Amino acid sequence: MTTHPRKHSPGPYLCERYRDGCDDVIQIKAADGSYVADITYWDEPDTDDAAKAEADALLLSAAPELLAALEHALEYLKANGDGAASTIAVVSSAIARTLPHQQPAPGEE
Repeated sequence: MTTHPRKHSPGPYLCERYRDGCDDVIQIKAADGSYVADITYWDEPDTDDAAKAEADALLLSAAPELLAALEHALEYLKANGDGAASTIAVVSSAIARTLPHQQPAPGEE
């Protein structure tokens, strides 16, 4: 499997809910306990903020496993994907979004 240099916190990520005194918060932590992100929301009965926050948190917390699955799929497609060029491009693009953005060197634009 191809690995790329990344500095993200190691997965799996876990979600934990708490109140910070005013807002409701879903905190996402890495398996080693390090902080990844907070999603704040107001749990009001007349909004869907809580449902959106939970969906966002679940998506973010799945990121390490999703990335690993994409890398695995890309390797498979490259080895066995007759006519899968468009799928390879989509998967490669998604993986590339996880890498630090690199500015082109002057004259390479």
